[in-house]
Amino acid sequence: MKKQLILILAVVLVGMSSLKSEAQLISAPDFTIGLTLHGNLATNEFTGQMSGAARGENYGALWGRGIGLHAKFGLDKWKNNRLTVGVNYDQFTNSGETGKSFFVTIPSNIPYTSYTMIGGSIGYEYVFGARCKNRPYIGLGVNGTMIQTDAGNNPKGYENAFRIGFELVSGVEFTFGDKSDMAFNLAGKYKLINPILNDNDNTPGNLNLNDGDGQGGSNYIRFIGWVGLELGMNFNFGSKPLTLKR
Repeated sequence: MKKQLILILAVVLVGMSSLKSEAQLISAPDFTIGLTLHGNLATNEFTGQMSGAARGENYGALWGRGIGLHAKFGLDKWKNNRLTVGVNYDQFTNSGETGKSFFVTIPSNIPYTSYTMIGGSIGYEYVFGARCKNRPYIGLGVNGTMIQTDAGNNPKGYENAFRIGFELVSGVEFTFGDKSDMAFNLAGKYKLINPILNDNDNTPGNLNLNDGDGQGGSNYIRFIGWVGLELGMNFNFGSKPLTLKR
């Protein structure tokens, strides 16, 4: 019996030495389309109490929620570098109530502030382990946003305004499927939407956002930003089986 085991081991070792070891992987996708849901928290001068908004110190926003659609395109051989484009729709509501979250859509208290953000972005991402099942990534981008307020906004409804800004994102894609053709996407994002094109109007009673650093506002730039948690689903296209020989 002992001799038989030794013979079997010898045959296996010889076979392994005569064959090339192979491992199967799936290549990173050529492009990805994804849908995300957002939970947001206002930052900078965008957040604050409505009493501060009435004095022009902030915009009285707090929690927000939204939806987004994006496409990502692999740029190099291994697709570690990606070009991204996206559109988003986010809404922020604050009635001054405590203990509320971004799930609140219609405040029970009046008055309240309400802002709608409709935007688009273009950016760059770097993927760590683009061919792995779990794919962490970081990225940055430029965004353009149309800012709208509810007609009954308190302390006032501002005129629609378009602003240009920047965003930072970090996340992980958890792929599944035979060819990793789908992925659950979890990401955190910081957006600052008005460093560019902010302005002021010193006309009495104006409805300008007055987010610049000139006359008519608070004599300093009031930045509009938020941090968000994004949950979504990606659909990957162009992935191919890879054979690594060693």
